[in-house]
Amino acid sequence: MIRRLFIILLLFVLYEGFYFLPKKLVEIFPGAFRLADALFIILPLFSIFFARNMFRAVSRFREESLLVLGICGLMFLSPLMAEQFFGQSYTKGLLFVRHNLGWLAFFPFAIMLRDLDGVERTIRVLTILAGIYVVILLLTKYFPDMGLIHYDKRAYSITGSLIRFGEYRLFFPYGSVPILFYCITMARFLHPPQGGGSLLRRAFDLAFILVVAYAILSTFTRALIFSVLIATAFGLFSSRRRFLKYVAVFVVFMVVSMQAMVMASSEGGVPFIEDTKLWKMILKTSTLPREADREEQISMYLTHFPKSPLTGVGNLVTRKDTEWEIGKLTTYRKYGFYNATDIGYLKIAAENGLLGIAWVIWFLSYFYRRSRQTLSRAVKRGDGSTAEFVARGHLYFLIYLSISGLTLPHFVYEDGVIILALSLAIMAVTRTSSNEQDVGTPPCNPARSSGGR
Repeated sequence: MIRRLFIILLLFVLYEGFYFLPKKLVEIFPGAFRLADALFIILPLFSIFFARNMFRAVSRFREESLLVLGICGLMFLSPLMAEQFFGQSYTKGLLFVRHNLGWLAFFPFAIMLRDLDGVERTIRVLTILAGIYVVILLLTKYFPDMGLIHYDKRAYSITGSLIRFGEYRLFFPYGSVPILFYCITMARFLHPPQGGGSLLRRAFDLAFILVVAYAILSTFTRALIFSVLIATAFGLFSSRRRFLKYVAVFVVFMVVSMQAMVMASSEGGVPFIEDTKLWKMILKTSTLPREADREEQISMYLTHFPKSPLTGVGNLVTRKDTEWEIGKLTTYRKYGFYNATDIGYLKIAAENGLLGIAWVIWFLSYFYRRSRQTLSRAVKRGDGSTAEFVARGHLYFLIYLSISGLTLPHFVYEDGVIILALSLAIMAVTRTSSNEQDVGTPPCNPARSSGGR
């Protein structure tokens, strides 16, 4: 229980309270120390108290450790490149990207997860918490004055920036957190353990899937919606139960056919279809204004990539002494470059070069290879184990990451880094524990070997 509480606390700190905390508790010393900076206190202390386990973790999770150390190395290289190309001091650049060193949280996550039993229990608790979090976000959308979330009150005002298709978009920060557990829960629901699991557990899984799916649709964020839909479709069509495959095909065919026939015979479509959030996305996307800012970012990154194709040009800090837009424009006029967050792979290519792209390919290939290997072993055992639904869930999550990564910089932006570190730890512990079970090797127990005490 203590290990799971530590993981929850670490997530709460690194995500700065998930907007549950007032600003004064997040910006503890404005301009100097934020809540997420506690990582740089927690990690050294953890390394001292669990020194022996840290060394064992590097040996036990060799490829995962190399992945983490590789991306952290790029984070230290980036400020150096920014100093060369933009004259920005190395210290300033390093402070700017310091939260991306949250990748190092992989080690305490993996040590605290420990084994398959720890993975299953942790996923169960975090899924419940993620479900509560999403419900609170949805309630905040419809009742903005509830006071549970400390967000910018202008978001749900008449002149707010969250209006799309005539409806408020859901304020959905750290969306990859519930999406990870959505993918894992969907895998468990579509491929239940032997005996089917308890009715209560199945009901909770279905409710969680539906609530998170509704929340994702409520964001009206195209990259998020389409990537999750494709991951969901893959899950349905890869299910062992033919009924789910037939239902998925039938529903898609009927909805598209009905809408096509009615539109061909009249001026409108089927109201109950057109009023859905998904159909608004499909039919009204063309009415949205051009993504001028995103087009500007694409052009900017394509222009700067050839200047340093191997290592990138680094991360440039947007000025903080003016309003954001003015600061961005001032920086852009001076350097033709600024820190942007609406482009994924191109951002990595320009700022971290081919080394960054090679790391992303390595990371995605790791998830594919290790998930398939773990899944193959679990299916052969035929016991519907934790390893099976974790592996399947990570394959779904991989689809989401790969597609949404075109516009969302998951790998080099603090919003995505922490949950990816946890996801990597879950996958690492699952695959190694599964292998150790096959050969009869006991896992490392941090409670019994906390070297350095």
